[in-house]
Amino acid sequence: VTPSQSPLSPSSSNAPISYNLTGLTGGTTYYFRVSLSNTNGSPSGVIRSFTTPVATTTTTTTTTVAPQSSTTTPAPVVPVSNNSVGAINGTVWIDTDGDDIKDAAEVWIPGISVTLSGGSSGTTTTSSTGEFSFSSLTAGTYTVKATLPSGLNLTMSWDSQGVADWEVSVVVVANQTARADFAAKGNLEAVGSIKSVQPGTNIDIDWSGVDKNLDTPDDVTFTSKVQSDQTFSLQNIPSGKYRVRTQSLRTVVSVGAAGATYENSALTFVVRVPTLPATGSSSQSNMIPWALAMIPAGAMLLLASRRRRTR
Repeated sequence: VTPSQSPLSPSSSNAPISYNLTGLTGGTTYYFRVSLSNTNGSPSGVIRSFTTPVATTTTTTTTTVAPQSSTTTPAPVVPVSNNSVGAINGTVWIDTDGDDIKDAAEVWIPGISVTLSGGSSGTTTTSSTGEFSFSSLTAGTYTVKATLPSGLNLTMSWDSQGVADWEVSVVVVANQTARADFAAKGNLEAVGSIKSVQPGTNIDIDWSGVDKNLDTPDDVTFTSKVQSDQTFSLQNIPSGKYRVRTQSLRTVVSVGAAGATYENSALTFVVRVPTLPATGSSSQSNMIPWALAMIPAGAMLLLASRRRRTR
């Protein structure tokens, strides 16, 4: 390599100098010698060498991965409708004590027709336990109506809307169960006496139900406890066929709208229209002689009052 010019001017000192060489090939050894020319002559220096470095090349590698099939089974898709529906459940019973609450001793009424109207419609019948249900209902307002059977001396006495007309408006909310319940009471009462049964014993009295026939799926059983004087009673019962059952007795009595009377040496069973309110009827009957006895005393007080006024 021969520089085109000297980097030193004639007036330069002998300080170190540097010179850039361009156009060199990488990985190549070059040799050079410094020659000086001045008034004292042209001495040449020692031949020296250097090797240019090899240029570094950066290689970019791209790896392509083929897609793999998944062996995971996807979760089943649940229909939206299953997550946005509700239901209506309810019961129908005979409220023999008239407190609007289903007590353990009170009986259900199987075979009652119940209809639904609103966003959906349908008809069902109460089961042997007096229950009914409408399911898979979209959210909204519905009307549930129970039908009181005829010819049984039954009266609508209560429903869960508090109107006692056996027609209930129900709001269904998604994923929840609403209720519609109905109660009736009979217009008759039963009184009786039974022998050869210990006081405190419960006797079973079967009722023929809506179909008015004993020994069918809609039969229900009332229970009454025998008192110390061998009597028993039932309040607010319907008409139909009744069977009084003990361990040694099975007696069937057909009861119409006006009641019925059955009597033999072991059992007296009278079903009748109550002459006094069912609640507290015995205490009220005991008050009648007392009330009659008070009449003369009242008359005497009235007479004395009149005499004072005439003086």
